[in-house]
Amino acid sequence: MSWLKRLFGSAVVTKEPAPIAHGERLPTIEEMNRIIPAMGALMEKHAGFGIAVFDEGLLPASKGRVEFVLFCAIGITKDEQQARMLSAAMLHLADYQPTVGPKPIAQLPALPDPGSMTSPEAIKAAAEAILSHSNTSAYALFEGRIQQELARLRSLADKALAERAKRIGKQPKQ
Repeated sequence: MSWLKRLFGSAVVTKEPAPIAHGERLPTIEEMNRIIPAMGALMEKHAGFGIAVFDEGLLPASKGRVEFVLFCAIGITKDEQQARMLSAAMLHLADYQPTVGPKPIAQLPALPDPGSMTSPEAIKAAAEAILSHSNTSAYALFEGRIQQELARLRSLADKALAERAKRIGKQPKQ
């Protein structure tokens, strides 16, 4: 899963997370109960794509609102595992970008099942597909933005986990 690979990837130095906008309406329980399960379903649905970028229009609310709801949910949950899952969902938001369109853009082309590649021609075709998918692929157009946003979201998720830990009187796990 792309968000999991990036979660434990190399550290990226970034500026402080953007502050929550003044006047932002706190999410209701109903809104959380709608957005959080929908994000979980998206993560599950998109897990099979590997490293890919999806259109932000697929999100259950505006990207900023989903981010804010997840941030607030991390702060109020009493369960450590739930807080970590919400943090992972927040990081997964980096995979949703504007102007992607209805079809996800994968970092590598979809390849046939290795068990089905019994002929040398099938193996050669798969190798050519990988070679033709260079750094100028459509994914490369989004990669810089995804990495930058991921660093910002990681910082924001860490801040939410730290605030949660202070609230419940525990130190966050490293």
